[in-house]
Amino acid sequence: MATNRNTLVLTALLCATAPLGAARAKADSPSAGAHPQSIVGNGGFENWQAAPENLQKSIDCPQAPTGWSVQPGPDRSGCSLRSDAAVHRGGSFSVRLGNTNTKSGLSIAQRIDAEPEYRYIIRLWVKGDRIDAYHPKGVIVHVAASSQSDKNDTGLWSGVLRESDKTPSPHCGTFDWHELVCTFDTPVATRSLLLLVELRGAGTLWLDDVRVTRLEKSIQVESY
Repeated sequence: MATNRNTLVLTALLCATAPLGAARAKADSPSAGAHPQSIVGNGGFENWQAAPENLQKSIDCPQAPTGWSVQPGPDRSGCSLRSDAAVHRGGSFSVRLGNTNTKSGLSIAQRIDAEPEYRYIIRLWVKGDRIDAYHPKGVIVHVAASSQSDKNDTGLWSGVLRESDKTPSPHCGTFDWHELVCTFDTPVATRSLLLLVELRGAGTLWLDDVRVTRLEKSIQVESY
């Protein structure tokens, strides 16, 4: 499916070409009356720890959100990742990705346990400020599944990610908090999911309240 510069694109990610070393995370505790229990750890970005030394030396990132891995692009100048207590949706913090380099980017990722042939839903909130508008720059979301061999990741879904499957979601420019929602089915022999959000090009991206929940057993799943 063709994409344009007014859409958020969900693309395949091959772990062999972009290893992130994200650790499997424990689920967040569900709140009363909320959605079913999320399997994303620290999806509200409330917990932080000292960033790896090599990351602190390469970008402006003294701390990293617990349970998430951070991967700057090849040209790391101008990249930053911080907790933000002033701009957030729920809780006390969001994660803020910043970049002044139009030729590079920065991503945050987490690998989570998942079951084969089930339907899952992803919900996440994003806010943007002056994010590059030229394709393929902007906010990119990747979702991939690993098989039981756990060697490579296979993209689950490719196309236009829409808010509640009704309206195009922002991926560039300046926009207020916006919820992105996507449902997908895991292939046979799925063992884990890799969720990655990338700021590609210059701009500032806030991310908060990331949830992935299992819905029901899939009736039919195609494996690619």
